[in-house]
Amino acid sequence: MATAIDSPKAIDLRPGFQETESYRLLKENGVNVNLCYQCRKCASGCPLSELMDLTPTQIIHAVRLGLEDMALNSKTIWLCTSCETCTTRCPQGIDIAKVNSVLRILAHQRGVPSRVPSVAAFDMEFLRNMKIFGRVFELGLINQLKLRTWKFTQDMDLAAPMILKRKIGFLPTLAGFLKMRRLLRRLKIVIKNGAGGKA
Repeated sequence: MATAIDSPKAIDLRPGFQETESYRLLKENGVNVNLCYQCRKCASGCPLSELMDLTPTQIIHAVRLGLEDMALNSKTIWLCTSCETCTTRCPQGIDIAKVNSVLRILAHQRGVPSRVPSVAAFDMEFLRNMKIFGRVFELGLINQLKLRTWKFTQDMDLAAPMILKRKIGFLPTLAGFLKMRRLLRRLKIVIKNGAGGKA
């Protein structure tokens, strides 16, 4: 008599799970999520894992199983700061930070709303700022971010010390403007209607 684990239906994770778009994009970018053996070193080293709904290990597992919706709708991909602690700790050399970046781009493309809207707004304004000025114009970025999020008084206590220490410039520099435009065009970065990502 066959037990549940012997039954082919019980172990059939999902037909064609490796053909999901996130899996294909990661493979094209040189990331093989199938190397992961769930040691959890990435999750234990991540400085933000306690704020995440899915650990980096669970994100990798979701991509492997073809649970793309679960991965794209998680807070984890938006909270990841790309510090690459997880990537450094991975004994298999999986670029876990790149996994989160690819999933974020895919979420932008599909119009999946961010579970952490302030991070998505920052991403959008950062790209827009780079496209306009060629490098980050901090004061412009702060102003646009405040207009987008309606949090005008948040962090106001930090403004005066940063201005006094000349950490924020009042005028943008346009050095590298043309190079950045060409780079964004070559990468086919789309910045419109509140959604950024690869075209």
